[in-house]
Amino acid sequence: MINLEIALHDLKKEIEKSENGVVFGSSFVKFFESNLLNFSLQHCNDDFLIWIGESADPFSHMPDLESRISLYSQYIYVEGIAVYVSTKRGKLSVIVSRTYRGTCPIYASYHGENLFVSWRYEDVVHGLSDAKPNIEACKIFIQHGATQIRDQVIAGTYNLWPAETLRFSESHISFIEAPERAIPSPTPIHEHARVCEAFYGILKDDLQRYAGSSPKPLVEVSGGLDSGTLALAAGAVFPNACSYGLIQLGVLGEQQRRRRSELVDLAKLIDFEFPADAIPPFRGLEQEETWNVVFDDNHRPSCAAATDAHPSGPFDLLIAGIGGDEIMMQNTYTRQDWEVAGTICTSTTVSGIARADMFLRRGIWPVNPFSSIELIDFCRSLPRNFLQGRQLVKMNLARLGLSDGFLFPRFAEHYGEMMRYEMAFLDFDSLFSDSISANYELTAFSGLLKETHDAHYYGFSYELIGKLWNIAKLDRVLSRYIG
Repeated sequence: MINLEIALHDLKKEIEKSENGVVFGSSFVKFFESNLLNFSLQHCNDDFLIWIGESADPFSHMPDLESRISLYSQYIYVEGIAVYVSTKRGKLSVIVSRTYRGTCPIYASYHGENLFVSWRYEDVVHGLSDAKPNIEACKIFIQHGATQIRDQVIAGTYNLWPAETLRFSESHISFIEAPERAIPSPTPIHEHARVCEAFYGILKDDLQRYAGSSPKPLVEVSGGLDSGTLALAAGAVFPNACSYGLIQLGVLGEQQRRRRSELVDLAKLIDFEFPADAIPPFRGLEQEETWNVVFDDNHRPSCAAATDAHPSGPFDLLIAGIGGDEIMMQNTYTRQDWEVAGTICTSTTVSGIARADMFLRRGIWPVNPFSSIELIDFCRSLPRNFLQGRQLVKMNLARLGLSDGFLFPRFAEHYGEMMRYEMAFLDFDSLFSDSISANYELTAFSGLLKETHDAHYYGFSYELIGKLWNIAKLDRVLSRYIG
């Protein structure tokens, strides 16, 4: 969404608009070029405020920029980011604030009086004088994967999460975590309530905001309940919506094809199928595109290849079903000790942001309608029986015309089996023979390799597969920046 490099000594220089942002001295603020984003610049004396977001600046009517910057982190309706540059009282400072809703990754670093903020992780790493691993962050990633953590795996690089604010002045950076929001409690419904209609209406209204700006939307359709709900909503909103799906092997793939066919026909989507095993996750780590950042999708190479190969592309909007599971769960606002505060489910936020990178690098703006604060609050306020067993989603799909066979498939479909299948072809002794993670003693490799030897005989657990993947991914990223 944003690429920013600001030197404090440039703040008093004249600001000029450029083709995709502003420049002042050697400093600049650039925005992600998309028909779906708005850019604005507003002056007040020697200060100025930049807004980049999915709508016009919601607070543009407020002339006091200093008091206005604190409001963005509470705004729930669109994704956006504001940059406030101040020279008041002789103090040079930069404040960057995100809205409560967010799918785009934002990273930050600083060196001396220079601040770097970008959706591309390499931009903020290159701003450092010397790249070194953050040992604690690396260990957390190996053990737990991507989590809603502040410090990234390169020391001196940070995540700026949705609803958070960054302050930079006098060669010092600080962060303000997401403001607290009231969490609705379950309440009884009226006798004649139309809960499914309201649920589906919120999703369609959310997508409707993009309809006037996106002539080429792409929907991810695996064939499950969540992607099915979004596929039908997208088909109702966009007259020429396209879709793609990664098709699994064996009986799971056969069932997946049948379910997807029912969805695609009902939603009238322009569909494209791609084999899920075309580029297995570990083999995909040979591609340089996977070396940029650890916050990523392990099926990135296949998703990217399918998007690139779709005959109806290129696209400008990606609609994903991230967060569908979570809106049917309880207590999704809890955090681990090392995670930042927030009231949106960690897995929804992290998964959405981790998957965004591959689409942003293709000029595609990603959105996750299930992460809508309005939808989350709506589902949290429902009686528990609507959420148990995904009843709300199933009832909605049944009303929209999907078969009972779609709603209650024989096999549980998930892509984890694709990674388990790949394990049989991997030599982890060789893969980790020159591991940078081993060089920094980030995990106990002798014991881990013994586990892999045993697993080749007894079978790989998902926990072990996840840990092996995290190490292999981390090695690629650290090797890119540290060597």
